[in-house]
Amino acid sequence: MHYQEIQPSGLLARYIKCYWALTIDPVDAVGEPETVLPDGNLEIVFNLADRFRRFHADGEIELQPRAIVVGQMKRFVRIQPTGKVDLFGVRFHTAGAYHFFKCNLSDLTGKIVELDSILTRHYANLEDRIHSAVAIEDRVSMIEKLLLNSLSPPDSNEKVVDAVKAHIAGNDGVVSIHQTARQFGVSQRQLERHFKYMVGVSPKFYSRIIRLQSIIAASEFQTADDLSGLALRFGFYDQPHFVREFAELVGKSPTAFLRDENRMAEAFIGS
Repeated sequence: MHYQEIQPSGLLARYIKCYWALTIDPVDAVGEPETVLPDGNLEIVFNLADRFRRFHADGEIELQPRAIVVGQMKRFVRIQPTGKVDLFGVRFHTAGAYHFFKCNLSDLTGKIVELDSILTRHYANLEDRIHSAVAIEDRVSMIEKLLLNSLSPPDSNEKVVDAVKAHIAGNDGVVSIHQTARQFGVSQRQLERHFKYMVGVSPKFYSRIIRLQSIIAASEFQTADDLSGLALRFGFYDQPHFVREFAELVGKSPTAFLRDENRMAEAFIGS
């Protein structure tokens, strides 16, 4: 498996977290379904090789489109390569994507949609052009020109959303949203409305995502038998509460997650 990131240039660094590429040879790619976790970021993903299967909770299995927009995830998604893996993606900063998609981002929450279904005229034939580019640097250059042409001006509520999400991230998601709203001079209802529009989820749910990511990062050197300290550190009142919350978002217990190989999740955690 080879994973690579490229940082955005100039003005776009404010909105784009990174461009990334992931390749896995066919002999290594096909195996058990992989779990992809909520990370607080919206992404565009181009599949340049064999398509992925997506496994739904009701048992349905679908082949994913070759170019998709992944909205804010509220729980895990299980996918499986069908052959060679060659992906190119654009990972937006939290609240960065709304500058380009011209829609309420909560409309995309919990969804993986075909890119063509929400693109504006600025992105005509984008999928074909990305496929025709040979190197990741060429793809980055191409998409940066398009993004700059479709960039919308800042929203008047952007500063408070940026400040609150930075506060949540800085505290590993362990915050009181009521107190946070008071601290930044807005009502909790206003903050929730702005957050859902610009981020796609409420500040409370965003806190849950950040806490999950912080727990996984902190558990890198933990053993499956030493989780009670993590539960206390991240604000859970007891270990059963911690296990339930983790399993709801990840689809397995903390013990099972630490035991299993999670290649797709590990490629993006902390990115």
